[in-house]
Amino acid sequence: MAPAPPGVLMPRPRFNQYLDGIVRREAKLRFADRMKNTLLSQPDWTALAMDIQKNRGDYLGKLRVTHFVRNFPYVFEFAHGEDRSKWLRFTGAAKKLMKAHQSFKERKQRSEAVESVTKLLMLAKNRRIPVLELAKMAKYFGFPADYETKIFYSNPTYFRPVETKRARCLELSQWYPELAVTARERWIAEAGIKNPYEFPVPVEVDGGKVDREEIKAYFDALQEAPFPSPYDDAVDVVPGSASERKRTLATYHEILSLTIEKRILLHTFHGLGECLGLPEGHLEYFRSNEPIFYVSHAGSRPWVFLRESYDTGPRERHPLLVFKERFFAMCMCVKEEKFNQIHQRKGAAEYDTDDSDIELLGDEDNGPRRPVPLDDFDVDGWCMA
Repeated sequence: MAPAPPGVLMPRPRFNQYLDGIVRREAKLRFADRMKNTLLSQPDWTALAMDIQKNRGDYLGKLRVTHFVRNFPYVFEFAHGEDRSKWLRFTGAAKKLMKAHQSFKERKQRSEAVESVTKLLMLAKNRRIPVLELAKMAKYFGFPADYETKIFYSNPTYFRPVETKRARCLELSQWYPELAVTARERWIAEAGIKNPYEFPVPVEVDGGKVDREEIKAYFDALQEAPFPSPYDDAVDVVPGSASERKRTLATYHEILSLTIEKRILLHTFHGLGECLGLPEGHLEYFRSNEPIFYVSHAGSRPWVFLRESYDTGPRERHPLLVFKERFFAMCMCVKEEKFNQIHQRKGAAEYDTDDSDIELLGDEDNGPRRPVPLDDFDVDGWCMA
C-alpha cells in the first residue's frame, strides 16, 4: 500500500531543531545512561573500576574511567574497598533518585506495563506477538527489571505464553472492551470535539516548489475520511482506500501514544509492524505524513516522533520521563568553580550561584551559556506514596 496516492508529491521535510536536539543530547549522554543501567544491574549498585576499564569500549568508548567520573561528578563517584580496590558507584543524590525510580517502576509502573502489552496484543492480527518483539518495547513502555517473569508470564488473565513454529509468543487471553479505546478518542472526549472524524493534529504544509494545493487536497481527503479505531475489525476496509490509509495512520498514532516519551526508534517497526499488519516501507510512510510525524536523523539511528506531543506540549507528563530528564540534568551539571573558570577564560562575567544543582545549557560548538538552576525535585514526597 502506497502511503500517498500516485501523483501527489509530498514536500521536503523541515528540520525540527528542538526534536533533533533531544536526540543529540541523548547521544552525547549515552555512555552515562549505559553506565547507569550497568550499575543498576548489580546487586549493590557498584562495579569494580578495573573491570569497567578493561571493557571500556562497551561502556565508555575511548574515555578512561577517571575521566568519565570527572565529566559526571554529580552522578558517579569512586569508593575504595578494604583491599584498596577502586569501585564505581552512584553519588548520594543520584542514588536517592535511582531508589525512587526503581520503586516507582516496581510498585506503580507494573500495572501500566501490563495494560500496554494487552493493548498491543489487541492491535495484533492474530492477537499474538513474539516475546522478542515485545522485549524491544521494554524501554519505551518502562518495563520493570525482570519483566519477563513479572509481566509476560505472571498475568494469565490478560495474556499467556504459547509456543509456535517460529518463536515463543504471547497470546491475548480475552478481549477487553474497556481497553479498546485509543489515546485520540480519550483526548476527543476530554476536549469536547463535536466532529469525531476531524483529525486532531494541526497540519502545516510548507511545500516549497511543490504544489501546496495538491498537498492540501490530499490531507483534506484524509481528514474527511472516517477515522476508524485500530481496535475495530478491518474486514470491511477496502485496500488502498483513504479509510485504510487512515486506519494505518491511527495504528501508528496509537503505538506512539502508548510509549512514555511519544517517540520510538524506526527499526522497532520492522518486526513489530508485521505482527500488527502495518505496510512495509515505514520510513517512506512517515516521510509522506511529515506534518503528523517527524523522523529525526540527528543520531546514529532514526527516531520517529509524534508531533502533537511536542508541538503543543505534553498533554500528560509521565513520571518516568521526569526521572529521565532529572538524570540527564544531573549529568549536565558542572561545579560552580569550573563554570566560573570557563567564563573567565571567555571574558564573561561571573554569575552568583549557590551549591544547588546547576544545569549548563549549551553545546560544544557555541560553548557554555548562563547556568539555569534546576527545578526543585522532592524525591521522597513525589510519586513515592
